[in-house]
Amino acid sequence: MRLIVVKDKKQRMILSMLYYVLFIGFFTSNFGVPESAYYLLDVLLVLLLFFCISGIPKMLGNKEIKNFQIFIFSLILSGTVSAFIQGFDLKLWMWAIRNWGRMIVFFYLCFFCMKKRVAERTIIFFVCLYDVNTAVVLIQYLFFRSRYGADQLNGLFGRTTSGINVTVTLFVFCIVLSQYFCRKTSVKRVLATIAEIGFVAVVAELRAVFVFLILLVMIYVFLNLRLSVRQIFKYLFMACMVFAVMAVAAKYLVRIYPQFEGFFNIKRIIADASIEGGYGYTGYIDRLNAIPVINKYFFNNTGIWNKLFGIGIGNAEYSAFDFLTSDFYRHYGNTFRYLNFTSSVMYLETGICGLALYVLAFASLLIKYVKGIKKTLLEKNIDQLFYENIGLGAAVISMIYIIYNNLQRSDGGIILAFFLALPIIGRRESKNEKTN
Repeated sequence: MRLIVVKDKKQRMILSMLYYVLFIGFFTSNFGVPESAYYLLDVLLVLLLFFCISGIPKMLGNKEIKNFQIFIFSLILSGTVSAFIQGFDLKLWMWAIRNWGRMIVFFYLCFFCMKKRVAERTIIFFVCLYDVNTAVVLIQYLFFRSRYGADQLNGLFGRTTSGINVTVTLFVFCIVLSQYFCRKTSVKRVLATIAEIGFVAVVAELRAVFVFLILLVMIYVFLNLRLSVRQIFKYLFMACMVFAVMAVAAKYLVRIYPQFEGFFNIKRIIADASIEGGYGYTGYIDRLNAIPVINKYFFNNTGIWNKLFGIGIGNAEYSAFDFLTSDFYRHYGNTFRYLNFTSSVMYLETGICGLALYVLAFASLLIKYVKGIKKTLLEKNIDQLFYENIGLGAAVISMIYIIYNNLQRSDGGIILAFFLALPIIGRRESKNEKTN
């Protein structure tokens, strides 16, 4: 494994930001580097945007993301109007736009700046990196386990939560599955990666990974399956192998962490994610109860407006800087922990309309990539099929994350953005090749 070196300045900056997000947590959690180091990403993003300023009209005019763009700008407009009606604070609004906008801006910059050749090498780098990280997690588990608490056994990715570890794990799985469906890798490589993922999920206590992998493999098999007896058996065999490895890994997870006995029961999963005791039993809100809890405690006597449009973008914001923290968060943030999930903070600030627009934005990309898979399968365009499949995984993960965590409003969102942009990069270069 080696880092990718490219000559183009803009692509170098994109790769630098990806590397930075991947590894900065290792230094903040293990070597005392202050968490203010995360703000360097903002500097790099603004700098790259400045270098690409002449290309902004072209980015905004990209027809591939027309629907995505409509939904996002409609969300910003409705949330801003609601903020004006209920007490507009410019600095809080700008901070909220920064939090939500980093992922979206990086998405635009990726499909504008990245070339297919560099993107493909980056994809390979992620798979190789995961091999190395699995070994690092093993070393941490065998020799340094006492130093790490729950969600902290994350190898090279570090941090005090597992968000980056889970994200990279899911994307490596999507990459290897996409390679398999495009005949770019063998079933042995798929099984080796699944074994690695199973090990990391067990020792790092990544329970959700088991559920997500099963969901992803079912979606991939369904969309890539053609009516060929040989292919049906081949893909179903691979899916069965995933289920088998996950079942074995789940048993070992319970042995190491007995408190999760019975976790892999649909009723138990739904109950744990919707209890009003809250995420980690530290707040009122959990993954599946954001709307009823917010309605009960905040929107119960406020009329229909708040339920439809929320309290306004920025009016529930938090920052390490006190002047960028809203009064609403000071009163309720630690109690309700609404910032733990995209769905809860989005509903609180922009209402059901804003939350629906946000979901529809990523659903529009999901639909586009599903259509792309069907089209490239018919055309037997294996190279583009590979990118469409990775984009499919990215869109599914993005929609899962709206409920699962708040990664989309954090620096880790740029990993999602990179993989979401891959099909658009591939399509652009395919058009250029046809034109030339």
